[in-house]
Amino acid sequence: MSGIPSNIEEQWAGTLAFIRKSHPWHRNAFIIFNVLLTALNIYGGPPWWGLWPLLITGLIYALHYLIYKASVIDDDWVDARAVDLRYKSYDQGHIDFIAERHDLDQVNDMLVKKGKEDKKRRKGNAD
Repeated sequence: MSGIPSNIEEQWAGTLAFIRKSHPWHRNAFIIFNVLLTALNIYGGPPWWGLWPLLITGLIYALHYLIYKASVIDDDWVDARAVDLRYKSYDQGHIDFIAERHDLDQVNDMLVKKGKEDKKRRKGNAD
């Protein structure tokens, strides 16, 4: 963000840090609040008013979650996701054809190596 004054960048960085830090609290508050309201609504019987607070708080939480997920994506996640998609592809022949056509053997070798490293890392984390 080269053309933006640094104080705005600092404010945005602070806002993103707050969003990341407050996400677990917001998730737990959303669940507890809606479970309590649903229990009260079931105990009280019809009319079933508990749906409306659930929908409103669900939309607010969904917005928070989307911003949170967008702020925690980094290059490592992108690389791991690209490798996963490469190996889970249903059209592997098409991908190989594109790799041959564009002489992407070096990229393919890198993806294979990265995939093997990720498998080793996942095995190590599972133990």
